[in-house]
Amino acid sequence: MKENAVIITTPADLEQLIQTVVERVVSNHFQVKNKDDPDLTYPTIMGTEQAASFLGIAESTLYRYTSKRLIPYHKRYQKLYFKKADLQNWVNEARNNTINELKNSILKTKKL
Repeated sequence: MKENAVIITTPADLEQLIQTVVERVVSNHFQVKNKDDPDLTYPTIMGTEQAASFLGIAESTLYRYTSKRLIPYHKRYQKLYFKKADLQNWVNEARNNTINELKNSILKTKKL
């Protein structure tokens, strides 16, 4: 069974304790949010390691894509940079149609 305890403290110590607890709660809240939201986790401009992580591929695969010019990138002073928006657009361009979308497309072309 839990016992209740009376703690005697000064107003300054109490204020410091409350501030510490609030900072910890706020910090934990934003860490959890960052894990769930890639817009907050990854910067606007990324290097190869971050870009590979963002896309969920190996760095060697990313280098291969850049050498074949399959993926948008920027090169400055022998270093590769990737814009997050460019990578998101690149992924979205490779979207495959669903079966229903394909059926609708075929039906539309037959009607013409």
